[in-house]
Amino acid sequence: MLVMLFLLFSIPIGIFTAWFAWQAFKVGKRGAAWGMSGLSLVCFASAAVLLTWIYALSLS
Repeated sequence: MLVMLFLLFSIPIGIFTAWFAWQAFKVGKRGAAWGMSGLSLVCFASAAVLLTWIYALSLS
């Protein structure tokens, strides 16, 4: 249950940080843009890992 809740929230957080990174990039705050891009990638990667893990557990 907790894993599904984390997965449910990591995707919207990743979308928000990607949007925030784009806004920071347009304004010229390159450091914030790179930081938010990294955070967005971490959110999406953790969601992908959790989805793969849940899928593998459902097959066994």
